[in-house]
Amino acid sequence: MYCSRCISVCRQDQQLIQDFSDHLKGLRGCSKETALTYRQDLDQFASFLFDHGISLPEVTGQNIKAYLQFLETNGISTRTAVRRLYALGTFYRRLAKEKVISRNPTAFVRLKKNWSNKPRSRPVEVVEDLLNKARGRARGPHRSELARLLAIRNWAIIEFLYGSGVRREECCRIDLFDLSIEERTVQVHHGKGGKGRVVSITPTACEVLDMYQKDSRQGLFERRSRKHPSSRALFLTLSGTRMCCGTINRATKGMTPHEYRHSYAKHSTDNGASLSHVQEQLGHASPQTTTIYAGDVSFDQLKEAHKRFHPRRRKRGGEDSQDKESQQ
Repeated sequence: MYCSRCISVCRQDQQLIQDFSDHLKGLRGCSKETALTYRQDLDQFASFLFDHGISLPEVTGQNIKAYLQFLETNGISTRTAVRRLYALGTFYRRLAKEKVISRNPTAFVRLKKNWSNKPRSRPVEVVEDLLNKARGRARGPHRSELARLLAIRNWAIIEFLYGSGVRREECCRIDLFDLSIEERTVQVHHGKGGKGRVVSITPTACEVLDMYQKDSRQGLFERRSRKHPSSRALFLTLSGTRMCCGTINRATKGMTPHEYRHSYAKHSTDNGASLSHVQEQLGHASPQTTTIYAGDVSFDQLKEAHKRFHPRRRKRGGEDSQDKESQQ
């Protein structure tokens, strides 16, 4: 049995978390997934505080450090702990701004990052091997008609992820009419931070998507239940409904959706794509994030770019003299 004060404190904390979640989705324009992640982090922190008889507004820097030590003791990675600390900092900065608390308890709490931001791309040969295997499963013999429909769908998802570089969450949210096979583009309405953009797709991915729409998607759509009479989603589940992140993960075998995204960025820049184009394609707000995805640019690439685009790239007595003679 909990005392009345404990119940009151719990309700107060939950109300603060709810208000913060509404603030993220409303004023800051965060996606539902981002707001949900923040809320889960805050709920876990509030549960830790409840066991120690502390409410959210009463937290000090020592309580934050004790919570981080608790996470480390329970095997939580440093990357996850840094993310949760960032969520707490955002939450308490808002409380301090609204004068709910006098000072932000996370202001002087730091965690040292022990990981490197290396690209998570795979070599071209590995990606091509996975794509060929997916194509073989789609065209090979199948135990049932349902297995054939799912094999084609999974092949289309893999080709789409690698051919466009979209995020896993964006892939789930894309509707059928967002895709234009003729223009080889897809409209992403719900990107990170609520931003939308138009993304180009490779011709190979368009061919597979066209086959998927005419064959596999139609078959999956016919399996829809009465509870879900229709679905505008591009990629459908067994019951004809929109796929979630978990089903997308299971559909991509051998690599995660994010690894396909990193591979798209790395392979595109290696083949001459500009960093600004890749940044727009991926939907990054900062080019520094794109450089993490694309990895290091080789010295040969820098030499070739300098040779092709520098305004003083021509040799004396060579092309310059030929241009002068042609003008005369």
